[in-house]
Amino acid sequence: MKYALRKHALIALFGSALFLAGCGEQVSWNQKITIHVDTPDGVKSGSSVTRAIIAKKREGFLFNPPEARGVGSAVSGEAVVVDLGDGQYLFGLLGAGGTAQCAIDWGADKWWPDGARKVARNKGAVPLEGNCRPRLVTFNNINDPASVKRVEADDLAASFGADYALQSITLEITNEPTTEGKVEALIDWYSGYPEPGLCPSTGRVTDIPFCRRVKHGDLISD
Repeated sequence: MKYALRKHALIALFGSALFLAGCGEQVSWNQKITIHVDTPDGVKSGSSVTRAIIAKKREGFLFNPPEARGVGSAVSGEAVVVDLGDGQYLFGLLGAGGTAQCAIDWGADKWWPDGARKVARNKGAVPLEGNCRPRLVTFNNINDPASVKRVEADDLAASFGADYALQSITLEITNEPTTEGKVEALIDWYSGYPEPGLCPSTGRVTDIPFCRRVKHGDLISD
């Protein structure tokens, strides 16, 4: 396990180095995503601070083919974890949704670079709604990655039972450091890069199980 984590860290560091080496001007910020859930025992909350980097790729960089040039982005950190009690956990994944540029209005400015700078300076928490929300998942068995299942933001009761409901998801630009260790404290099967799906491949190109659509990198990304 420790070897796998060290290997993941080295490969992720190399990947990040390639991304940054191919970039010119950068705009970055730390963003805190907080999830509040109504439960039979009151409101349960969890949060995670991730690091977002938006950068203009250098036109002549060796590893950037013409179609990959322009403005790129990368996020590092870990998923949001909400402990709902009784062995139930809600995760707000990295990746699609959960982004400041989706939720924060940068006005009439173009996204790069003035819009990105405006987002980085934003004050106060903003709601994440609709497609701006992170993907939500849970596990039937936290020790079995293949037991991952989708959680519908508007119907937590279907996954957790009556009287469970999403209260809010918010994002705030912050000076807090990125969150570490919360996800790894819950799971001992994390393997990192090359970010395999959470269950073995079935070989099918249709009817792909949900556990193949969630990757280890959706939980932790360096």
